[in-house]
Amino acid sequence: MAGEIRDARVHAVRLLANFESALEAIPALTNIALVVVGAIRVESGAITVGQLSASVFMFTLLVLPLRFFGYALSELPRSYAGYRRVREIADAPLDRDPETRIGAAPAGEAVAMSHVSFTFPDEDEPTLVDTDIGIPAGSITAFVGATGSGKTTLVELLSGLVAPSGGEVRLAHSTRDRRARAIVFQEAFLFEGTVRDNVTMFDEIDDAEIWEALRLAAADTFVRDLPSGLDTLVGERGVTLSGGQRQRVALARALVRRPALLLLDDTTSALDPSTEQAVLHNLRTALTGTTVVMVASRPSTIALADDVVFVSNGRVTAHGTHAELMRDVPEYRELVEAFETDRVAG
Repeated sequence: MAGEIRDARVHAVRLLANFESALEAIPALTNIALVVVGAIRVESGAITVGQLSASVFMFTLLVLPLRFFGYALSELPRSYAGYRRVREIADAPLDRDPETRIGAAPAGEAVAMSHVSFTFPDEDEPTLVDTDIGIPAGSITAFVGATGSGKTTLVELLSGLVAPSGGEVRLAHSTRDRRARAIVFQEAFLFEGTVRDNVTMFDEIDDAEIWEALRLAAADTFVRDLPSGLDTLVGERGVTLSGGQRQRVALARALVRRPALLLLDDTTSALDPSTEQAVLHNLRTALTGTTVVMVASRPSTIALADDVVFVSNGRVTAHGTHAELMRDVPEYRELVEAFETDRVAG
């Protein structure tokens, strides 16, 4: 694929180079031809020097608009290709907002899923099948499973980013408003701006609240050490920060809004275990009214959760505490031990 893209790009650049070279060379060669032919005609007495000069000058005046037309014609194919792409997006039918598919959860539960299934549009095999989950309000729940088991899809369903293909997703009344939910992905995206801008997203939030959110995300120490503190530019996608620092700033962005439902898609994967434990301890002690649902792959993180949802091949095969699942579910125990082995080997 990369080779095909390279060859196509080289071919396009070669065609453009030939076209632009011809566009520059043809008028210059024509001027030379005019001078040569005109000199012969002047020598023979057919025309005067003034007439030759007028002819050369007139052609020179015509060259500039001809070049403009040539450059315009060279841009037409690319412009048309871009127009078609924009029209494909603009003319695409709008799907129903997944938010409208979210129902009301029973009393005492922050999240409830009833026979939920989900299949991506371009796939035949479902990612989730007949999923039933109930998560108590104010708890910390970990989604655990092998890669590709459907954990991230579960988080996206709870966040309202996608709608289920079947079944029903229900949330507590306090979390049904989109502004009451926050999701932080593993690949934290930061904008080209200051730390302050990335945390507040230009909302009116005072510095005290920003620093408290950074403290909860265990990010206040390194932010204070930055050259300009909150006003330090982080660069596009946060290139001046490490992976763990980007994750903590993105987490602070969610925490500063005090969400009723906090969704973490392996958000602390780039943190060392002690920092990760400090973050989860802060979430437990400071956000007592917040329900936390997190995708986790570290045994130390999983053990800190109140309960664990074990996902295998698109199905919830077990739901209980970490200790209960380690004791009663061999597949879960093998997976957690594999996580531990990978961590030690790494």
